[in-house]
Amino acid sequence: MLISLLLIAIATAGGLPVTYLVDDDAPLMWRLAAGNIIGCAILGTIAFVLALAFGFSVVTVMAAAVITLITLLAFRQMAMRRKLRDDWLKAKSRSQGTSGKKLLRFAYYTFFFLLFFFFFDRAMLESPAGIFTGGSQNLGDLPFHLGAIFSFTEANNFPPVNPSFAGARFSYPFIADLLTACAVKLGASVRDALFIQNLLWAFSLLVVVERFVLKLTNDRLASRIAPALLFFSGGLGFLWFFSDYWAQGKSLFEFLNALPKDYTISNQFRWGNSMVVLFMTQRSLLHGMPLTLIVLGYLWKAFATEHKEKATNLLGYTTPFLVGLMAGVLPLIHLHSLVVLFLIGVAIFILRPERWMTWVAFAIGVALIAVPELAWSMSGSASQTSKFFEWHFGWDKGDKNFLWFWYVNTGLVIPLLVAGLYLAWSHQVVPAQDRKTKKKEENVESSLPAHIAPLIFFYIPCAFLFVVSNAAKLAPWEWDNIKVLIYWFVG
Repeated sequence: MLISLLLIAIATAGGLPVTYLVDDDAPLMWRLAAGNIIGCAILGTIAFVLALAFGFSVVTVMAAAVITLITLLAFRQMAMRRKLRDDWLKAKSRSQGTSGKKLLRFAYYTFFFLLFFFFFDRAMLESPAGIFTGGSQNLGDLPFHLGAIFSFTEANNFPPVNPSFAGARFSYPFIADLLTACAVKLGASVRDALFIQNLLWAFSLLVVVERFVLKLTNDRLASRIAPALLFFSGGLGFLWFFSDYWAQGKSLFEFLNALPKDYTISNQFRWGNSMVVLFMTQRSLLHGMPLTLIVLGYLWKAFATEHKEKATNLLGYTTPFLVGLMAGVLPLIHLHSLVVLFLIGVAIFILRPERWMTWVAFAIGVALIAVPELAWSMSGSASQTSKFFEWHFGWDKGDKNFLWFWYVNTGLVIPLLVAGLYLAWSHQVVPAQDRKTKKKEENVESSLPAHIAPLIFFYIPCAFLFVVSNAAKLAPWEWDNIKVLIYWFVG
């Protein structure tokens, strides 16, 4: 386990300086969480490139770790060291003393850490009888991930060949499994490596989601609630659970120990709980989602900023270009996250065309890495590109009524969403005769309509994700549209 922790620590150190590109006033906890995610993306990509050139060995893994740490040279600059010192002093001051607010904050993070600890501890179980998993949805995914990991460590599978289809290019985003293989190659057990990565990526996702929502809403309570909604998401299955419980005579614990069926995902409930159907099974999303939200947080800041662009050429837009490079590694981390970024990127370009230089610089950065990765992974793949897009209405509703299906699967989420958008819209509407006065008082210059909040505009591409996912298949299996729908849910 120490080897896995050390590798994560190296990745976090390598990603830490990059966090100052995307957020210049974030707390230290966010920097460590985002640094973990960004650093793992850097480490995994470098290890992949080195393994292609020199094979996968202890030497290449250590070389990748050393190269990842090159970013620490940024702290040679006095300004960067000052920022890090200030973040440390702020974090230190926040931890000193006791108060009800601090105790609640500590309890909040402790609760989620323990939740992730015990949950992911069940993802892979070893005994003399073999390998087991505590999640029924993980029965097919765990063997697949183990096959990918051991294909790297034992078969030196570079260029990566799909372990399920001999001779076919490994088009599945495999960086998460490659990072596990790096730890195993250095001597860690595969169970420890999987556990440590899942635990720390999940906690990092918690912190990243919290910060993302805080930036969008400027509401700390909303930022605390949002992660709970994400990790405890699901439909109305709990109503069926209580109905079945009350209809039989067993105690609650007896009933829980022998559940008659799955109340999170079944023929009727297709959304499922994100922890059970996504974060345990699809490790690539557990890494790709926080990385995508980090990038979206930067795009939101650029989208909501009202000042005019000053630079006259792309050389003045180094930061969005570098953030684009960071997003460009997504094809091998989580391809559907790149699709989400593309759709949102196009939408915000249309909504804020006056910031076109920022969007273009970002797009160039993305394309420089993403296009070669996509070209490499798609050539010789066993998957047919045509199967990744096909018109299909209603996601995975089958023959059920569309509205009823979504109500059963998401409960009050959609009604509350519609009500919230209506209230936000009506709250922002200003009588025509008062708009000039209000604009003058607030000293705001905006090319957006004065009576529409930027947040509502930023939600438009999120709503579009829902529409697209209900109009077409974005993967060979329509249920996999949930990889895009989950971003609509977070948005």
